[in-house]
Amino acid sequence: MYLFDDSIRYILLFTGGIFAGIVKVVAGGGSFVTLPILMCLGLSTPIANGTNRISIVLEDISASVKLMKKHPIALKTGITAAIPALIGAIAGASIATHVSEEFLNITIMTILVLMTLFIIFKPPQKKEGPDKKKIVDVKISFLTMLIFAAIGFYSGFIQAGGSLLWIAALTGHLKMDLVEAGALRIFLSSVIIPVTLSIYILHHQVAFLDGTILGIGSFFGAWLGARFIVDVKIRVIRIFMICIYCLAGIYIMLFKVLGLF
Repeated sequence: MYLFDDSIRYILLFTGGIFAGIVKVVAGGGSFVTLPILMCLGLSTPIANGTNRISIVLEDISASVKLMKKHPIALKTGITAAIPALIGAIAGASIATHVSEEFLNITIMTILVLMTLFIIFKPPQKKEGPDKKKIVDVKISFLTMLIFAAIGFYSGFIQAGGSLLWIAALTGHLKMDLVEAGALRIFLSSVIIPVTLSIYILHHQVAFLDGTILGIGSFFGAWLGARFIVDVKIRVIRIFMICIYCLAGIYIMLFKVLGLF
């Protein structure tokens, strides 16, 4: 059951998508904006979880054109990282389409709490130097592939917050700078999200109209985020994200887990 008439729903979806696209490119975690929006507007949690991937696909198309053109990735590194990530993502999406809505609600609420703490306490990430660096392939060990498979599984299962996990792994484990990690993360997302979206479509867990409108907003937001990524203060975005995560967690706890709505 939808909570607003169509015109208000579409406006909320579009404007929410713009903000989510900016947040995703600049700091990561845009799905924790779009997923609660879809849930608040009346979609069940499984369908919201699947529908959310439409906006992610459009965000990635927009961001990759802008960001990876300025900061290309090492192709061998990208392909090697994408293989375990894709395997994990397929497994995660396949399982997510069969779990109960109650389990998804509790899982999302728990992740919101953990991601909020992660944003608050995560160490600062090193930034790119003033000179354009040579593109160099990074050695990916078996442990790294396991980490990528685990993050891929998470991205297939929930996705929300997956960008933050990718950035943490790429900057912390592979010692990439923030912009390098952002470009590789967008490449990996561009590979695995269309595949997982197709899995949710096959299980009838995608609302195409809502997802498309949200995705169009996210497309423009991602374009703005990639265009002004150097100018936006990460700290300001992080404060907004913490507030949004807290509000989303309260909503899911009260209205989804406890059933007050």
